[in-house]
Order: sequence, then structure tokens, then C-alpha cells
Amino acid sequence: VPNLGQNIKPNISKLRETPTHTSNQQKKITKKEDPGALIIPSRESLSRQSGRLGVGQPDYNEIKTYFEQNKYPSSEAKKFYNHYKSLGWKIQGKAPIEDWRALVEKWMVNARHWPGQQEKIPEQDIGKEIQYLYESWKEGKTIMHHLSEKHFHHLQLQLTPEIEQTAKAERIKQLSSSNQHRDLQLLMAYTSNQLDKEIILKDHSNIELIAKRIAIIYHFINTQQHEH
Repeated sequence: VPNLGQNIKPNISKLRETPTHTSNQQKKITKKEDPGALIIPSRESLSRQSGRLGVGQPDYNEIKTYFEQNKYPSSEAKKFYNHYKSLGWKIQGKAPIEDWRALVEKWMVNARHWPGQQEKIPEQDIGKEIQYLYESWKEGKTIMHHLSEKHFHHLQLQLTPEIEQTAKAERIKQLSSSNQHRDLQLLMAYTSNQLDKEIILKDHSNIELIAKRIAIIYHFINTQQHEH
């Protein structure tokens, strides 16, 4: 094959003048002077810069301060922190927590019903708890067992014969779904209208509690109607 042109050879001497490696010192200078260098802040730094206390993974002091500000027991602050820290600050170990302060309110509602719970929510916070229960009720959540006599008295409600009769019917419904011998005896006494029997007299406190819970639900219904 005939030569179509001169053979072009690279200038090896010039190629050698171009550095193929960058010294560590040059790398440091380049990184320092490069205004477009991407610096990824830590999670703690983001949390401090965001200015939102309830977002991210809080430390114990933040939680303790929030509990103190709301006059919640300090022992519950430690329990709350340890519980969600063990879950990686995720709800049920899955979804990341967006606002841990909202979880505190739910935590304190449930705390009053845990076995062995000695410390109670201060009286001045009952109104806040009732509001949380009301909002939960509007969302369709089951709150009946979270309602207590303290809520009833705080709302200054009264029992009516209609409410007491509804409570009795609800109690009979509860007993009908039980297989325990005592509950079946109690059910038989109610259905046969043996209201003077000792077993029914001892069950009066249960009827009264159900009636007060129903009164609170009626209060929620009236409140929702007035909102519309």
C-alpha cells in the first residue's frame, strides 16, 4: 500500500511535560480553593441548621426540655427517648419520624393506661389530652378505652337516664362476647333483670364508667356539629 502522507509521530518530549499525577499538596489546595466543591453536612448539622425542633432525630436534652415545658413527667421523657432510639427513630421500625413532638402527645395519652404507671398527667394538661382524643375520634380512631372519669369531670358533663340505659346495653354486649364463667353469670342476671343481686351491684362501677365514656362521645358529637 503506498504511503498517503507522512507518518505523524507524537512529540514524546512534550507529552512528558504534562504531569500525569497530582501531588497530595496540590489536591488539598484544589479542594480548598474550589468554590463548587460539594460538601455533605452531617445529620446533626442539618438538624441544627433547620431550626425546627421536631424534625429529624432529637437528642435526649431536646426531648427532656419539651417534656418539662409541657409539665410531663421526666421519667416518661427517658422512656420515650429510649423507645424510639431503639427503633432508629422510625414508626414501627419502618417510616421515618417527621415530627416527634406529635408522638409525645400520643405517648402521654397511652402512658396513663400502662400497668404500673404511677405518675399521672397534671390536671392542667387534661384539656390538651381531651383535644387530642377529640381529633383522634374525628379521624375514626378507637378511643373508648382511653376515656376516663377525669375527662368526664373536666368537661363538667352529667349523666342522663338515656346515657345510663345505653351504658347498660353496652355492658350486656360486652358480656355476651365473653366465655368466662363470672361474666356469663353476670349476663344472666342482667337479662333476667335481677338488679338487686350482689353480682350486679358489684358491677355498677363498670356501668358507670361506660356511661361516662358515652357522655364524652356525645359531647364530641355535639362539638363537631357546632363546628359545622
